[in-house]
Amino acid sequence: MTKKWVFDSLVKDSSDVTGLLAYALYKHRKSNLAKAMREQGKSEEEIAAAMQFFHTQTITGVNHLQAYEKEALSLLDEIEKKIREPIVEKISLENRKEIERLKSEHIKELKKQKVNISRKFEQFKVEEEQLKEWLLSSARKYVGNAFGNLIVLIFLAGLILFLSPSTLKEIIIDEVIAKPMKDALKSNELIRR
Repeated sequence: MTKKWVFDSLVKDSSDVTGLLAYALYKHRKSNLAKAMREQGKSEEEIAAAMQFFHTQTITGVNHLQAYEKEALSLLDEIEKKIREPIVEKISLENRKEIERLKSEHIKELKKQKVNISRKFEQFKVEEEQLKEWLLSSARKYVGNAFGNLIVLIFLAGLILFLSPSTLKEIIIDEVIAKPMKDALKSNELIRR
């Protein structure tokens, strides 16, 4: 009967990290057993017999091989965790710094926009006041001129009525006084609206 090797039972190929680690765990236990027997003062023949029994028990017991594989996977998980945690922490720290930087830039930009909006609002208020003043002064001038013209026309009409003959009065009233007065009254109505 050919000898079965634990290595061949645990390791599928050279890239089987779990199998290689399981075999290393097997060899570590075997080595610790031999050391413990030497410390107890056992003979080399007794140690060799115990090593053969350990080998046979491992190779024939499927549960033993699976236990080494399970322990290897657990150990690999621990190794991965120890490698991953500092990397994740570093990435998290970098992300937090980037988030804070972006947040700071965003706040600065919002403050700039707020200042710009405030300036534009103040400028709008000034321009609005200027427009109101211009409209009021224009309206005052126009109303003042129209009202002044109306008074002058009434005064002239009164003079002409008392100084001229009656037919002249009718022509003057119709053409010179009535028409301009109607125009003046219409423009006053437009201003009031």
